[in-house]
Amino acid sequence: MSPITITYSHLQGISLEFDLWLPSSTTSSKPLPIVIFFHGGGLMSGSKNDAFMSTWVKDLSIQRGFACIAADYPLIHPLTYKDIIAQTQELFTFISSPSVNDYLPSGTALNPERIAVTGFSAGGYVARIAAIHAQPKPVATILAFGMGGDFLNDAWINGNKTWLRENSPFPTPADPGSFLENPPRLSVDSPLFFDPEKSAVVDSEGRLNAWFWLVQHGLFLDYFTGLKGLTKQLAEMATEKERYAKVTELGLVDAFPEIHLSDAWNAVKFPPSYFYHGGADPLIFPGESQKTFAALKEAGVETELVVVPGAIHGMINPLTNQLQDGVEDVQATAFAFIAKQLSA
Repeated sequence: MSPITITYSHLQGISLEFDLWLPSSTTSSKPLPIVIFFHGGGLMSGSKNDAFMSTWVKDLSIQRGFACIAADYPLIHPLTYKDIIAQTQELFTFISSPSVNDYLPSGTALNPERIAVTGFSAGGYVARIAAIHAQPKPVATILAFGMGGDFLNDAWINGNKTWLRENSPFPTPADPGSFLENPPRLSVDSPLFFDPEKSAVVDSEGRLNAWFWLVQHGLFLDYFTGLKGLTKQLAEMATEKERYAKVTELGLVDAFPEIHLSDAWNAVKFPPSYFYHGGADPLIFPGESQKTFAALKEAGVETELVVVPGAIHGMINPLTNQLQDGVEDVQATAFAFIAKQLSA
């Protein structure tokens, strides 16, 4: 089934689009609930329609009679978190406008009051941003091995090298050189693919390689925020409280969902959420999911967390390079969680 592709915004001359899939038939004249998918790629690469899209989200949405959207979002460098927030808000404004129904078959309409967001890996950050900053507010989220729950921990600030080991399925990055020094083209779409010669997932612009290199050297937050030297300042602080205070002083609170959700008044407004994460994930540590889960749980928000023992990033078994046993059941349970909220 081919999607309907719709432009929802423009950023410095670049079109941001989303792909929309509709149920093949519907027995109800009511507007359709919406499931939004945000892709991975480290916030620096990836695409709404590359080979790593989680197609099960689309398939289950259509089966349940929901509309499914896979959306572009701004990619870091030279763009920053501010562009991600602004364009996520634009996406929700567009979807909630009656004019969106002009793109749909006669008699079909979307229901902006019943939106669920799903975010995978880097898309977990965008999903958190939607849950915090977008209007209308989503009614549920799935956050799968997602970034953005604990950006101020030591791994992001001092560097993460845990995947750099013999027989690792993840690459040892090359120095990105001029990619960082000379701002590349603005991008909202840099598809990932498997390169058999390198035995690695790559993109044509070197964006994913740059992400690995920045994470390895503890510099990603500098490019994410657009504030060079930020991680150096944060590395001088020993406690989370000090780091929160510095980020607040610098006016960067909106960039960090964990600061927003550390206030119970904010956490209680976060939608019901289902988290799942690989227990051996060396890229995005399980603590990213656990921290958001704990904040929501303490605030009384309906939430569930599944940590799959032995699974690495993407819920892969490192010995077979296939989905870890039981993950498909977790996916089905996660979708049932958001379907309950969408059908309420």
